[in-house]
Amino acid sequence: EHVHSVLRFIEAKKKSAVGLAKEELAKMEERARQSVQRLANLKNSQKEATEKVGLEVLVKEAAEKLQTVQDTVAKAADAEGPFLMGVEELPLDETLAAVKAVETASTAANTAASIARMFIATK
Repeated sequence: EHVHSVLRFIEAKKKSAVGLAKEELAKMEERARQSVQRLANLKNSQKEATEKVGLEVLVKEAAEKLQTVQDTVAKAADAEGPFLMGVEELPLDETLAAVKAVETASTAANTAASIARMFIATK
C-alpha cells in the first residue's frame, strides 16, 4: 500500500517536473514499480509456501487415518481366523467369543473407514 502511495505521489510530481527532476522522478518511478512487482512475487511465494505446509499437514493426517483403517481391517481379518482354519465345529463358548471378536473388529474397521471417508470428503 505504501509503495502504491509513493507511485501516485511520483506520478503527480512528474507531471509538473521538467528536465533533470523529471528524469530522476522517472528513475524513482521505475524502481517503485520494480518494488511493487517484487512484493507481489513475494506475496505469491509466501502464499504458495503456506498452502504447501497446510497440504502436507492434511496429507499426513489422511495417511494416519488410512493407516488406522488398514490396521483395523487387519484385526478383523485376524479375528476371523478360527472360522477360516477349517475346523468345522468349535466349542460353543469359543464360537461365541470368536463371533464377538469379529463383530467388534469389523465395527471398529467400519468406524475407522467412515472417519477417514468423512475427513477426506471435508478436506
